[in-house]
Amino acid sequence: MQKAGELRPFSILCGNGGLFLDFEPERGADGAMTGYGFPDMLTELLTLFAAGKRDEAHDLFDAHLPLIRYEQQPSIGLAVRKHVLKRRGLIAADAQRKPAQILTPAAKAEVDYLPSLIAPSDKRAPPSLPAPLGSGLNCTNI
Repeated sequence: MQKAGELRPFSILCGNGGLFLDFEPERGADGAMTGYGFPDMLTELLTLFAAGKRDEAHDLFDAHLPLIRYEQQPSIGLAVRKHVLKRRGLIAADAQRKPAQILTPAAKAEVDYLPSLIAPSDKRAPPSLPAPLGSGLNCTNI
């Protein structure tokens, strides 16, 4: 209908937390209406697909799957995302409005570990996200 001029152009965006964003462009999606701790990866993924670099796009997405999956947890997903964005220096604070859940020290340690799984494939991810100064986070108090 759009090609015939009978329907105005509009964007088709995938949701579901971007869990299937690696296949959505092939299904006709123009992008995603989701967030993620590495929004620049989402942009690169779509750029790779547009350039016909399907395997590179899938490899990039697969490298991020551990953190994408972790971020999908009910109640704490936004807390995970904001924690990563803050640790990457992209936002100043990871505070949320109530009734938001906060990450436990154990969850923060898990989230801080996940970039080390991404780092070998994507240099945006540091080998690990160091504990903030003064956090006192160590194995004895998790």
